[in-house]
Amino acid sequence: MDNGKTFEKLMHLATRRNITVMFLPLEASDSILHHDRLAVRQGLDIKETNYNLALELSHAYLHHDKGDITRSKKRAKYDEQANRAAKMVLDLLEE
Repeated sequence: MDNGKTFEKLMHLATRRNITVMFLPLEASDSILHHDRLAVRQGLDIKETNYNLALELSHAYLHHDKGDITRSKKRAKYDEQANRAAKMVLDLLEE
């Protein structure tokens, strides 16, 4: 699947989860999830955009009940889990 189709699938997944995706001039990170809003840094290439969408959607699925994970002592663990899940999602979508 090409990167454009992967992007479409990820956006569809966000819509199904009632997550609003925005592209903003973020400075501190490439992406962030806050409740049902997901922001991705403007200007990323399509592969980076897809990775960050998959990463934050993985957080939405895995850690939706963990509160503010940016302040959690388990943040590194949560980030690793979401990173692995994002890579798996992209591997599946890019077959």
